Amino acid sequence: MPTAPSHRFVIRPLAEPAAVAALPSELKATKLASAKGGWRVETTGGPSEHAAWKALQRRLAPAWRVIPVMDGSDGTERYPTGHISVRFGATVSDAALAGLSKSSGLQLIQRTKFSDRQAVFAASDPGAYLPDLVERVAQHADVEAAWLDAESAYRRSP
Repeated sequence: MPTAPSHRFVIRPLAEPAAVAALPSELKATKLASAKGGWRVETTGGPSEHAAWKALQRRLAPAWRVIPVMDGSDGTERYPTGHISVRFGATVSDAALAGLSKSSGLQLIQRTKFSDRQAVFAASDPGAYLPDLVERVAQHADVEAAWLDAESAYRRSP
């Protein structure tokens, strides 16, 4: 008998952790060892990752942001922070950053310190499905690349 697919997500509080409602006890959640806080949740069922995300997002909103776990090229899990980094083809003006923010549903967090061609954003809508948002931002004419910022989960060697 086939087993239901498993989907992995990071959930991060949208407010100060002390102000966030407790997670439902039936969730299989593991606290992340992260300065940014959050939990790794694994769900079963749902025809796709997007459908499983939508069900979990509906259940945990508005206190939590739900983001799919990413797999690193070395096999480690990568836990998205909720921020989106964008690299532009050339230096961009403040007006261009504001235009991208408005047209793409983003909020500018900061320009990066080491490159005048990069900036960090967050989704204006806390219920946005971030992989789709990153894909839309990457299609913008002035954007060279866009990606989710993430933390990696490394394991100690014995």
